[in-house]
Amino acid sequence: MQSDSAPVSSTVEQLVETFDGFLIDAYGVLVHSDGAYPGASAFVERLDRRDVPYRVVTNDASRLPSTCAEKYRSHGIAVPDDQVVTSGSMLTPYFESHGLDGASCLCLGTSDSHDYVDQAGGRLVDADVPFDVLVMGDDAGFPFRETVDQALTHLFHRFDADDPVDLLLPNPDQFFQRSTEDYGVAIGAIAAMFESILEDRYPDRAPTFERLGKPNPTMFRHAARRVAQELPQVSNPDILMIGDQLNTDIRGAEEAGLKSALMTSSHKRWAEASRASGVTPDYLLDGLET
Repeated sequence: MQSDSAPVSSTVEQLVETFDGFLIDAYGVLVHSDGAYPGASAFVERLDRRDVPYRVVTNDASRLPSTCAEKYRSHGIAVPDDQVVTSGSMLTPYFESHGLDGASCLCLGTSDSHDYVDQAGGRLVDADVPFDVLVMGDDAGFPFRETVDQALTHLFHRFDADDPVDLLLPNPDQFFQRSTEDYGVAIGAIAAMFESILEDRYPDRAPTFERLGKPNPTMFRHAARRVAQELPQVSNPDILMIGDQLNTDIRGAEEAGLKSALMTSSHKRWAEASRASGVTPDYLLDGLET
């Protein structure tokens, strides 16, 4: 929920004493592409020692939860496979609720991205074959220009014939943090490019991607339910989301009815961005070391 007052500067110790459970963003909070942030391993160890349940909630549709957890462990953060909730896993409930079992799917992404589609019940096809669903899984794992051109061509043919295609974007992030100083383009930016092209061609009926990952509150509620299941003795557990992005982590937590903490060490201009977006965290964290 958005606070009516200024966010409170806090420490990890104070938050662990205050909340029953946690949702934790991965990139920008626990890890970057080159390793772990200071204090990340000790923070997870502290939660384990105190039997405080948590889930790592990541806008990642390029890796399965087991692959993500293995990556975190390689950086010294002991996260079990089943403690990871990815945006890619949101494909399964979407396919179920929209009757897409067996639908032909073009998936742009890695082999793990393809596995998410397969687990959801989709039938994977190549870019040169007609498809009913386009899943933007990741910006890697395929010949970019050739695949994008083929996908766009098919979309034009379908929308010209008023025959819509389901456009799914598990990871809406437009950029990610490669290291403490470097950033990279994410699949959300590629989807935004598609949307811009489609809006140019179909200005009165431009299709858009269904964004399944953060800030979609469905993902937060799903992860929070899994944390609450480990707290049967608490009737209404108080769960905190820790993230580094206002428009994904903090906005999504707010819309899901959860309190949130922003990592200011990963977002130096957070106050300016907060005023512009209207999104305000409940707490501010300078890092995970205290």
